[in-house]
Amino acid sequence: MASLFVSAVQVRLRCVIVAVLLSAGAGGSSLVAGPTVTDDEVEALAAYARLYGYVRWFHPSDEGAEVDWERLAVLGAAEVRRARDAGGLQAALENVFKPIAPTLALRPTGSDGAGWPDNLPKLDGRVTYWQHRGVKLGSRPSPYLGRRVIVGDESKERKPLFEGSPMTAPILAVALNRELEARLPLVLPVDRANRTAGDFAPDFLALKERLAGFDYSTGDQNDPAVRVAGVVILWNVMQHFFPYHAEAGSDWMAQLRPALKAALEAETPDDYRDGLCRLLARLQDGHGVYYAELSEQRAPVHEHVQTAGGLPIRVTVVDGRIVVTAVGEAAPFAPGDVVASVAGTPALEVLAAREALVSGSPHLRRYRALNRFGQGPVGATIDVVVERAGASMTIPVTLEADKRGYFFNPMPEFELPAFAEVAPGVYYVNLVTCTKADYLARLNDLAQARGVIFDWRWDGQRRPISGPPVSVVADVIPHLTDVEMHSAPFLVPQIVRPDREGWTWWDGGWPLKPKTPRIAGKVAFITTPGVVSYGETCMAIIDHFKLAMLVGEPTAGCNGNANFLPMPGGGTLMWTGMRVTKHDGSQLYLHGYEPDVPVARTIEAIKAGRDEMVERAIAAIQAATAQR
Repeated sequence: MASLFVSAVQVRLRCVIVAVLLSAGAGGSSLVAGPTVTDDEVEALAAYARLYGYVRWFHPSDEGAEVDWERLAVLGAAEVRRARDAGGLQAALENVFKPIAPTLALRPTGSDGAGWPDNLPKLDGRVTYWQHRGVKLGSRPSPYLGRRVIVGDESKERKPLFEGSPMTAPILAVALNRELEARLPLVLPVDRANRTAGDFAPDFLALKERLAGFDYSTGDQNDPAVRVAGVVILWNVMQHFFPYHAEAGSDWMAQLRPALKAALEAETPDDYRDGLCRLLARLQDGHGVYYAELSEQRAPVHEHVQTAGGLPIRVTVVDGRIVVTAVGEAAPFAPGDVVASVAGTPALEVLAAREALVSGSPHLRRYRALNRFGQGPVGATIDVVVERAGASMTIPVTLEADKRGYFFNPMPEFELPAFAEVAPGVYYVNLVTCTKADYLARLNDLAQARGVIFDWRWDGQRRPISGPPVSVVADVIPHLTDVEMHSAPFLVPQIVRPDREGWTWWDGGWPLKPKTPRIAGKVAFITTPGVVSYGETCMAIIDHFKLAMLVGEPTAGCNGNANFLPMPGGGTLMWTGMRVTKHDGSQLYLHGYEPDVPVARTIEAIKAGRDEMVERAIAAIQAATAQR
């Protein structure tokens, strides 16, 4: 199993080129990090993590609906870590969870049947249980929803979301770790007032008081309890609700203990956040990004825009070498330079260290890591060794604040027009910079053209756009055919039991009608790994209905509405909450859509400033139309 710890190379890189991350907030520490973390501590926290997920999302008590679950995650981590043996662990877990789940039972692993208390609720009347369509997290608008439903209740708050219940197996019995097992009802009776508890018991009111008085600062990532809580919540959300485990091929259960240990042993908030990113990367989720403060600046945690500096270059990989493709104004680099090392570290190792922090398919990880190649603290001076014209040269660079992104590098390689005739009868439309009004004004020209190239790349020029951009679904695809179409399946999991058991699916796919005029010529879409999510929704329709040829590189291999998880140490984690396949049911995840005309960039074209993507698209259109 790969470690979540930072390698020696990555430690060295952090000193000079890894992005400065958000500083941790001040606050009280409910745990004090010790010099070592024992296996017993990790084992106790693993049991706590498992039980936290079961009680929070699958035990339908009124008490659970009243709890501040983020604060409880931190309090519970602090209390459970102090438990040093099986007896102490059981008492700590009961202290945290039995006020919320009075019929919860714990016992040492291997106990005989007499070890369970006789306290199960009677389910011979009206009952309630959790139904999740995806999972609702935080307060952001979302297509996902969770509800404690009551069979036969038609009220908005308790009406079932779908057919399906845990009634065939209403009691969960599970081993939490090697020492303890739990028994937890997934179904509870309700009275005529739809209550599971009546008046709250004194131990629950006491728990609420403990939570209210708990010394907890939401942004204190120096507090090991906060860090453990972050791992507990992240791991559980993915364990119970992430829809692509089979495609990712990750043994997610096996990731829990190393992640907990890494969180405890992290020496800085940077180490902790890197560990979260590496944990998320195990799922290869192209939506998987940990944002520093999503609501304020939409900046991923590894791209703090106010303090991050970058090399004045843009790079790609050509024949296994990192090659400069664009250069900032007055910078002493040249397109076609081969980067040999950065701050004494081989360039490919610099790239690999970046890739380790990125979640997604292999080609998407590389694409995003290249966007931030050489990023580091503003003001740091580093030596960059490049090879040019057969000679090696060292270029000292002081990193200045730049605006490169996790998703895009805005440094322009080419000046891409918004709309142009790029060859006789062949038109080019840039989907990022062309306005809808300008596109519609020329739609008749496109309908009569020999060919049309649609390009989703951005040249980095910050030209103002005078109106709404082109919508590919509404403004382009309907003009490529005269038959009715439909999207790929958008499958939202319908969940009543933990650990991804017994899922059914709600399909949110939708139809699409053709529009006139029809673009009758040959159509090409230029694609890269930057075409992701909505872009792949469009590519799915184009690919299945054979509306155009794809030119360039594979798309990202990630689609489905993103979900957003607020983290107890601050920031927000984005991830994919629904499963999307290709139209025929085959796998999209990690694969994407392969180009009909692959384009591998060359150093010769980079030096000459030639756009090989557009060149190949023009040539493919001309070859296809010449055969008519």
